[in-house]
Amino acid sequence: MGSVWTRYDSKALDQVHDNILKTVEESAYRSGRAVRFKRDQTELANGKHVIHSIECESMYRKDVNNDSPILLMHGYGAGSLLFANNLAGLAHETGRKVIAVDWLGFGASSRPKFKGKQVDDTVEWFLDTFDEWRATKNLEKFDMIAHSMGGYLGAFYCLGKGKGRVDNLVLASPVGVPHAPAEMKTSSNTLKILRKLWNWGVTPNHLVRGAGPYGHRLVEKAVNARFGDVDEERLGLSGGDLQTRTNVVDYLFHITAAPGSGEHALSKLLAPGAYAKKPLCEELPKLEGVNLLFVYGDRDWMDASAGERLAFSSLQHLPTAEVITVPGSHHVYLDHPEVFDKQVSTFFKENSCEKDSTRVNNRIRGYINSFYQVRHPRNHVCCLSS
Repeated sequence: MGSVWTRYDSKALDQVHDNILKTVEESAYRSGRAVRFKRDQTELANGKHVIHSIECESMYRKDVNNDSPILLMHGYGAGSLLFANNLAGLAHETGRKVIAVDWLGFGASSRPKFKGKQVDDTVEWFLDTFDEWRATKNLEKFDMIAHSMGGYLGAFYCLGKGKGRVDNLVLASPVGVPHAPAEMKTSSNTLKILRKLWNWGVTPNHLVRGAGPYGHRLVEKAVNARFGDVDEERLGLSGGDLQTRTNVVDYLFHITAAPGSGEHALSKLLAPGAYAKKPLCEELPKLEGVNLLFVYGDRDWMDASAGERLAFSSLQHLPTAEVITVPGSHHVYLDHPEVFDKQVSTFFKENSCEKDSTRVNNRIRGYINSFYQVRHPRNHVCCLSS
């Protein structure tokens, strides 16, 4: 199934999944972290939708004290395959099954017509199918790592349908935490046009699809601009050769050029400037019984101070509320996967399900220079070098 004009091809998307997972598997084996991947297309009960996921388990390590999986939830415009190296790293670090899931309307999941009109029904559009997928997979308890828009949705899941199911929640560079500034000035005609396009629901995907046979080249230029000085090993997708970068470009092209669906949620959830219409600073204080970790990159365009303010004020009732800054940009899990995986794994191990364990409340951890970890006492904020 595909499109002659856009060059989107679902079979090609399947092939690039297999190519990248095979490459990461081989790389993990060579580094002594043997893992096994498994792709799954789960048909939901209504027979209309399929949710795609990638599972990963270590071949030699298993945590006998914790058999609940770790779920990875991607952000806007991304997909589960971008977590390939994190899947392997987390499976090795924790000895637990790790599952990366494509939200409905994204990645290799079904792409039905988007029906959301307001914030609440847009959130439900994603979470209804996600929870149905969870039930179909018989997942009662799990930990969650959710990035960007996925973090926004993941937070609402823990507040609603998933209440009591998630013990540990990691929000990686989450969108939608702070309030929008009191006054957002639009000073140029260009910005006014962009604001209108945003409100009309126009997305970058429209540009790629509209470019037809030239869409692939647009994605390639975007990848080179984003990762031009980054070798393929640090892309988190291993390989170290031209074919690896080609696979990454092909993957991003096919999930961008695929029929429009979940992408249209952006303007329903966020106002221009990427400020949430229903900000998490008002919602997360309602969270109960969850260990929470915010992770930001030291070159992140998301406002880490918003997470810090929240952790030190409205979230002190939680067992644990932490904020850490690690080397990287907004896609912090992709820039330095080994650092990200190590920190998240440590958080999970420190906040295991043992109710009698001692937990340290509201800490900020950071990296200085060569990723040396420094912990700071409660209610102490420090500046971290990059």
